[in-house]
Order: sequence, then structure tokens, then C-alpha cells
Amino acid sequence: MATQTPITAVLIDSSRVTAERLAEQFKDTPYKVVAVLDQTESQEGLQYRPQNLAVLLNSLYPRPRVLVTGTSLPDNLLKDLGIIWNSYVKRWGVDAIWVATSKTHQGSSGPSSQEALEHVREALDEKFSN
Repeated sequence: MATQTPITAVLIDSSRVTAERLAEQFKDTPYKVVAVLDQTESQEGLQYRPQNLAVLLNSLYPRPRVLVTGTSLPDNLLKDLGIIWNSYVKRWGVDAIWVATSKTHQGSSGPSSQEALEHVREALDEKFSN
């Protein structure tokens, strides 16, 4: 019996704890979180940096098809992040989606709100449903 390859996801938020809580929402779904980046809790060299994201995206297999950025990431960070994500998608021709909850749920910090979680699920299901 053939096993369907999960749709792999990378999560980024200011807090690792918050990103991990979001990752828990992917259990028992077709999506698999393969990496979590944060800005504050990991060792300094391992925190989110543009170059760290580029290495991560281009190293993982299967290639990530989902990027979710948390509600507490500042807009100025999203610009650089978007450049890296778009370059990755273009270079590898990945059928992918970036769900930036901070663009849809402004001012919500800390653990992702239920609305943000629902937004992520809806966006992924819309993109990847057959």
C-alpha cells in the first residue's frame, strides 16, 4: 500500500513555545511540521535569521510546501522573509503557500488565537484540497 507523502511545513514565530503550540494543531492532518524557528528562545545563532531560513528551506527533504508565520512577528521582518520564501518557491518550482497570520490578525501577540488557527487551516485546505 502506497503511503501519501505529507505536506511539509515550516513555522516561524517570535516565541518557540507559541510556534510549537501551533505545530500541535497539525497532528492528524495531511500536514507535517518539519521545522520551527523563533526569534527569542533558541540559542542566538539558531534563532530566525534570513540566512537561517534560506539554509533550512533549501536543505529539507521533502521540500517544505507550507510556511506559517505567527501573529507576533513584526511587519518589517515579513518583507525579508517574503523575499526568501518567494525565491525558494521560484527556484525549486514548489507548489507552496505562505500563511502570514500577522497580516490577517494584527496586534495579536502570544499564543495564536483560535481565529488565526482557523485561518491557517482554511488556507491550507483551500490550497491543497483535491
